[in-house]
Amino acid sequence: MKGSVFILCSVLLWGCTTDQPESSDEPVSNNTGNTETEITSPPEKKALIPQALFKWEMDSLIGNQRIFVQTFVKQRSMKDLVEIYTDDDWPDEETIMAVYQLSYRPNGSTQFFAERLYGMGDRDVQLTHYFDESNHTVAFEKYVKYYQNGCSEGLAQETAITYFDGQFHEVSSEYLLTDENENPLHGADCIRRGLQDHVIFKTYEDLANDKGTKVLYKGKPS
Repeated sequence: MKGSVFILCSVLLWGCTTDQPESSDEPVSNNTGNTETEITSPPEKKALIPQALFKWEMDSLIGNQRIFVQTFVKQRSMKDLVEIYTDDDWPDEETIMAVYQLSYRPNGSTQFFAERLYGMGDRDVQLTHYFDESNHTVAFEKYVKYYQNGCSEGLAQETAITYFDGQFHEVSSEYLLTDENENPLHGADCIRRGLQDHVIFKTYEDLANDKGTKVLYKGKPS
């Protein structure tokens, strides 16, 4: 079975250049002084904090296929990841635990890491980290699309974004819950059902150690 490859929640997750089958620790705590804003598309650049502008520009590069993206599959009962080069490389969907996509800069640092989870029932879940040139996490996005939601006749789409400073302190966040026509939803049942436990990693090195991907950057992030 083959379908559209994912990359990034609203930008990459549901369509790009490669094909794929269709489809927990505590999260970082909030810090004082953070702000919450509504997601806009496209955003007003003058209103964006640097981390949000960085993420928006990265999403644009990915969406326009301006950077090279690698795709890996994590399979059940297999230790090593399988890299996907062509449509024929996709394993049986039943064996897939997660699909990873990432991109490296010329200096070896990682630009983003997106993870699509499998075996989630009626939910499609993607978790995406964005990194600076020293592999520090700049932004994290959780995207959940689910159907048996209790507050919409069709599907519900939940997007939550958190932005961090150089010391991994949260500086701002965004949240959006809509139906398939992008109309806002306000049902509490939707929010509870859409929540997905996840870990936000401080650096790509921490994430790579957990996921089994390569670290190419030779610097020493503090």
